[in-house]
Amino acid sequence: MAQLNSTFTALVELFDGDDAMRQACLKGKFFTIANPLFGGGYAIGSMGAEGELFPELYPTLEAANAENASMREQYLADIANGDRDDDDDEWDGEVMELYWTGETPVVHLAENGSVVHSEDWHSLSGNN
Repeated sequence: MAQLNSTFTALVELFDGDDAMRQACLKGKFFTIANPLFGGGYAIGSMGAEGELFPELYPTLEAANAENASMREQYLADIANGDRDDDDDEWDGEVMELYWTGETPVVHLAENGSVVHSEDWHSLSGNN
């Protein structure tokens, strides 16, 4: 059985040993929700606890799509409740592939297998 590096071992533990996350780690292919930035590039979230943060990752396309739909619904509910400006505020998150070895902080965002952006995930998530 293939071994995970220490970063991916901790990530699988964060997901309570979830096999889908283990398989994603073995492949180095995940999914994330990225928000395009006006000046170029993307913003992604982070997850975990202080001292052990990771880029926001989903092991499957289905899981990422479900979370993106939930975020979109929450934005629409916030607009309906007057918590957001419906003229200027909209959810623009898009599900993207994220390739990562776990050995360095650099992740590669891709669409249909083609890398469109590479950057340190700390910078992408505002945790630099």
